Amino acid sequence: ADGATRMAESVHMLGGTAVYSHRYVPDATHLITDAPKRTEKFLCCAAAGKWVLKPGFITASVAAGRWVNEEDWEWHEPNRTENAVWHGASRKWREEWTRLGTGPFSGMHALLPPSTDPPAEVLC
Repeated sequence: ADGATRMAESVHMLGGTAVYSHRYVPDATHLITDAPKRTEKFLCCAAAGKWVLKPGFITASVAAGRWVNEEDWEWHEPNRTENAVWHGASRKWREEWTRLGTGPFSGMHALLPPSTDPPAEVLC
């Protein structure tokens, strides 16, 4: 089995649900990624205050037989920016959502043309 399949099996074994998608899945609570990248999934997860974690989170959870503390596996390097991605963004917005219940685009209004990709229902 490939890495994504093994990871999905591990998530299921721990009682979670795994979704493999190139698109943002609004119902997802965590994004497991090798590195923060300027992708739809990462940017949406960071803006929505979701956990953005290193793959070791799954491995450590399997070894412990339970979900381990997410903060130990969170992508958070506030002094690092790589490929136009600030490695402190996901924690900043996760904490902001927890503290204030709002994210980076709170109060903004945007006009989305019908051809928007991804579609407005995914973005809103």
